[in-house]
Amino acid sequence: MKHVEMMKIGLVCAAIALLFARNAEALDHRVTGGLEVDSMMSDVDSAAGAYVTYEVDLPEPISVMLDLNYVKGSFSLPLGSGDYTSLAIGTYLIFSQEYDNWKPYLGVGGAFHFNHFDNLEFDDKLSMVWLAGSKYMLSDRLILDASLRYRTLRVDTEDASLTPNQVDMDAIVFRFGLVYEL
Repeated sequence: MKHVEMMKIGLVCAAIALLFARNAEALDHRVTGGLEVDSMMSDVDSAAGAYVTYEVDLPEPISVMLDLNYVKGSFSLPLGSGDYTSLAIGTYLIFSQEYDNWKPYLGVGGAFHFNHFDNLEFDDKLSMVWLAGSKYMLSDRLILDASLRYRTLRVDTEDASLTPNQVDMDAIVFRFGLVYEL
């Protein structure tokens, strides 16, 4: 029941961001696709996967980013070991400043993670994410994007043999992608 409530909160946040972005005079919007590596500082091993984002500029220096990513990794816990996958849907508020061909940015937001662990039951959960990155203009429409993110994510289990009943999935996330300006 808890994960349903968290999913509702995540969907409400995404809807508010979309309404805000839609009703504001959008200056520009872009789509990014790329690869990510989650360097875990936690109970699970590193993971890797792909991501796609949609970003809408609001009045400078603010933009709203919607994010979808899928990663796969492995774990070794007292309860067992195996592979896990995580599908995350996130919403972020981005602050950026443009200098000639590059555009550094900072952001904050949240992502709801749908987690699946081999042979183990863990809850889906909302995480907090802080990010920093930079975009470099290759042409009028193509941009390289590199970012570093810090994610806090602690997933709960009902299994009494795991003490505490949480798995730490905090991570530093490295992303590299190609942006297409629409």
